[in-house]
Amino acid sequence: MWRIVCARNAGCRMSVTIRSADVADAEAIATVHTAGLQASYRPLIPDRIAHLVLDPPEVAPRVPGWRRCLERPRVSTTLVACDGSAVVGFCTLRSAPGVRAAGATGEIWALFVHPSHWRRGAGRLLCERSLADAGARGFTGVELWELESNETARQFFHSMGFRADGETRILLERAGCSLRELRYRRTTPPAAGSR
Repeated sequence: MWRIVCARNAGCRMSVTIRSADVADAEAIATVHTAGLQASYRPLIPDRIAHLVLDPPEVAPRVPGWRRCLERPRVSTTLVACDGSAVVGFCTLRSAPGVRAAGATGEIWALFVHPSHWRRGAGRLLCERSLADAGARGFTGVELWELESNETARQFFHSMGFRADGETRILLERAGCSLRELRYRRTTPPAAGSR
C-alpha cells in the first residue's frame, strides 16, 4: 500500500492511498469508470455515435464485468486510489494483446479518476505505481491507446513519459463519424533492487 498527501490546490487536502483492488471494489470501480467516461469522453464524441461508446450511462451494468476482471488477477491487475475508504480512481494493467508484444509489453487498459478528484495527484500516482508494477512483472515497456481528440489525456500521458509511436487504429466508424486512437509507449522503470 502506498500513500500520498496532496496539498497542491488551495483548499485541497486529500490523502490518497494506492492499493491492489479486490472483488469487493467492483461497484466502486464501475462508479468511477462510468463517471470518468461520461466526463472525459462525452464532450469529444459526436451525439449520433455517443451511445455506441459511452453506454451504459448507469453503473449497475458495468459491475459484473468488473467482478469478472477482478476475479482473474493473473490476466490483469487493477490498482485503486482511495481517499479515506472511498475509491476515487483505478488503473488496470495487462499484457499487451497480439503476437507482436510477445509478453514483454504491458498495456494500461484503463486509467480513470472520478471527476470530483481530478487534478489532485491520484491519476499520476496510479500511473507511477502501475509502471513500477509493470517492471516488477517483467514488462520492459508499457503501451496504451488514447483518443486522438482527447488532448487532456494525451498531455497527461506525455507528462508521464509516454510518447506517441505513430500507430493508429479506428475505435469506431459509424454514421459518418470516425474515432481514431493513437498508441503511446514508454519503457518501464527498473524493478526495485535491480539498479
